[in-house]
Amino acid sequence: MQRVLLGAVTGLLAFAASAFAGATLDSYATPVTGTPLGSPSSSLASALVYDAVSDLTTFTTTTSTPHTYTGQAFSVSNAGGATPTITDAKAGLFVVGAQSVAGVRLRLQFWGAYNGAGAATDPVFSSPVGAPLSFDLGPVTTTGNGVFVVTLTGLNVTLPSTSNLGIAFNWMTSTDGINYVDNTNFVTAMRAPVNTMPIPVGTNATVGGQYYRNAGSESNFNFLTSSVRSIGGTNPNDGLAFQLTATAVPEPATATVMGLATLAVGLRRRR
Repeated sequence: MQRVLLGAVTGLLAFAASAFAGATLDSYATPVTGTPLGSPSSSLASALVYDAVSDLTTFTTTTSTPHTYTGQAFSVSNAGGATPTITDAKAGLFVVGAQSVAGVRLRLQFWGAYNGAGAATDPVFSSPVGAPLSFDLGPVTTTGNGVFVVTLTGLNVTLPSTSNLGIAFNWMTSTDGINYVDNTNFVTAMRAPVNTMPIPVGTNATVGGQYYRNAGSESNFNFLTSSVRSIGGTNPNDGLAFQLTATAVPEPATATVMGLATLAVGLRRRR
């Protein structure tokens, strides 16, 4: 029997399954409306390369535990070139129930390669892209289930390709604003309505739109193949709610035109 969380909410969304032997179906929360948390990006020559947020008005998340670490494989558009440099991101935070904490910390790890077809005990991600990034988001208070869309800037993470990449999230909280620990009531938000709208930019590369949570007690931002999950069955429209912005790279034709224009200006100056 699935457990569904009810209650007034301001919020964001999640899901998981076993790729080697079929998806394990997680329980999930009643969708709630998302609230912005943080400042909008100020990047200029930038382009969305993955967007699983902008089409949403409501979000859900997994209520199956443990879920303090969540992850997903993804592929991005080519708007950032063959090796896109991620400058900004957005991530959905789903707060389960009425909570009040002095501080929230998001830790984020990018991975350069994904393979979900290994044995049950094989890790699905490899080739970490740098060390985990950490963002302190300040205090959060909710009176019921709540979702916040968090804006992250200044990432400067260069991905090795555009396909079969990985991302992992860990949310922590503090009662004193100094010491942070994992909190099962703070989890990555996921797409809702479940099983419906296509992801606007990029694709969920995990088989059938699945995602990962630390069902095997993982705490290293990586996941066993057996920790794959789903909240609405296997559907590529589902997954974690996050967005990635990269430095824009002109299309070849545009770059050629710009190059010719620069050459023409140079020739005029010589004359």
